[in-house]
Amino acid sequence: MLSELSESVLACRVSPKQKMEIVMMVRLSQPSVTTLAIGDGANDVNMITAAHCGIGIKGVEGHQAARASDYSIGEFKHITKLILYYGRESYRKNTTLIIYNFFKVYIYIFISHIYSLSYIFYILNISHQY
Repeated sequence: MLSELSESVLACRVSPKQKMEIVMMVRLSQPSVTTLAIGDGANDVNMITAAHCGIGIKGVEGHQAARASDYSIGEFKHITKLILYYGRESYRKNTTLIIYNFFKVYIYIFISHIYSLSYIFYILNISHQY
């Protein structure tokens, strides 16, 4: 199928229904792939809402796409910063949070084991029950 062979799809001069069907075709044929739709007018609203992540551009055609989207930007030139910088930054912050949580649990378990060794495995709660 064509949607399985392509890495990206660019559609122009197609109807709003066809844009939505392209996004749905990719979503159904490859469930593990995240779809991104970028539009700037009312004719792109169906495509934006059908995608996993939608970016609406406020433009001359109105604000309908910006209202229906997940992210809204003022001009098309801001899309590079949105995708490359904020996407990477979000990934980095999430991995830092996960590593912190693993470290926190490790410390909590380590303190619990040291505490239980000092009391010869006597059952005690080291945290308060609220």
